[in-house]
Amino acid sequence: MTEKFKTEYASDLKRLTLKYGQNDDYDVLKDGKAIANYPIKGGDSVHLTIGEFKISVSYEKKKTIWVTNEETVEILKKKIKNESGINRSMQTLGLKKPDNDTVIVLDDSLTMKYYKIEEGTEVLLYKNFKITVVTADEKSDNGDNQQFAVYVNGKEKVEDLKKKIMETLVKNTKTEYGSDPGRMTLQYGERDEFINDRKTIDDYQIKEDDTVRVSIGEFGVVIMQYGKNNEVKRYKVWVKREETVSILKKKIKNVSGIESDHQILNRNARNGALLKDQKKLKRYRIKSETTIYLSIIYAITVTADEQIFNKWLHISNTITVTVNGMDTVEDLKENIIDTMTEKNKTMLENDLERLTLQYDEDKDYAILNDAQTISYYLGQSCHVRLSIGEFKIVVRYEKNNVVINYPIWVKRDETVAILKKKIKIESEIEPDDQIVKVVDPNGDGGAVTVLEDDKTMTNYGIGEDSTILLFTEFEIVFRNVL
Repeated sequence: MTEKFKTEYASDLKRLTLKYGQNDDYDVLKDGKAIANYPIKGGDSVHLTIGEFKISVSYEKKKTIWVTNEETVEILKKKIKNESGINRSMQTLGLKKPDNDTVIVLDDSLTMKYYKIEEGTEVLLYKNFKITVVTADEKSDNGDNQQFAVYVNGKEKVEDLKKKIMETLVKNTKTEYGSDPGRMTLQYGERDEFINDRKTIDDYQIKEDDTVRVSIGEFGVVIMQYGKNNEVKRYKVWVKREETVSILKKKIKNVSGIESDHQILNRNARNGALLKDQKKLKRYRIKSETTIYLSIIYAITVTADEQIFNKWLHISNTITVTVNGMDTVEDLKENIIDTMTEKNKTMLENDLERLTLQYDEDKDYAILNDAQTISYYLGQSCHVRLSIGEFKIVVRYEKNNVVINYPIWVKRDETVAILKKKIKIESEIEPDDQIVKVVDPNGDGGAVTVLEDDKTMTNYGIGEDSTILLFTEFEIVFRNVL
């Protein structure tokens, strides 16, 4: 080498890496080993790379390693093996995210440049450990359940473990159901629960020589869940015909996070037969790509003015009502009435419109429509406000020369703004588009008064069977133009 080269690199020989091999499958030669330890023969080539920058690798203590931007994580692992003696298969490398303590597990095939590893970067080294995998589906040559070892690390996710298991299954036997890790469900420990793909090995405290059980689904079913504003969520779950609905619910929990005992499963979106936990899937003729509808059991806290609870429910605090997310608001009202005394039930059960339910939407208490589902409005744990109408009024609206009368229950202290929300439920006219008027009983010749949003029914003398006139902004402008 030139004198300049000698001067620059002779003081740090670790900056030079010698690699031997073919087809890009190189072994990194270790400084302390003799050439005779490697299958190098006369005429063979040894490849030289010169490190561009130093990084630190932390395990029991920090080690400094020279790397280049274009080197892969796999090459880095070979260099680490030379320094630590830990085989590549026993290494997991990670980087801490700068904004939190989570660790990104490095992929062997990607480069230093890809992970933005540069001078002074600290790479974390975790030593893998062995666990035992047992599968009840894939058989060995003698017909027994397969059992084999897989090396994992606590920072790896369950989905990474699935990939390793599937790779081993494909290598050991022609698996009956293909090579998609998504077909797998894994179980660990004494509890008969499935472990979640998005969690890590450490989350489940899986340790060396522990056993993980694997089951491979025969076919996929589609789980459809309706949420707020009819937003649809879809999950795919792999199952077997012989599995029970209870097992299916556990698999749904694994992908959705919804507890099994909070789930209600149905073959139809509404009013179909519920799937019973102890029944097998084949009992319901469930097959590949069958759609199953998921609704949630909601625990709804009902609050109200103290006088309502004292008068109608004979209690002075809140009540909690449990309903199915696919139930309607009308069903919820009936559940509330069921908590009342027989006398009060009789007074209200034939006139559910007398009950008004509101929920907090951006501090604007929206009124729930009787015909809509609970899941359309509410989250799984929520509360609604209950009011009970004191008297009925009539809202009269003329549309296309046809007069429509909407009977609406109100309270004396309710504002016109609340009345407009109730009118919207009946007419589908937005409150901001409504103009409501009342005939002044003390006025001359049936004069009318435009009602202001912040005033109450009492302010305008509105009582039982009063008639309110409803117009829209468009109609008023149109008539004025004519």
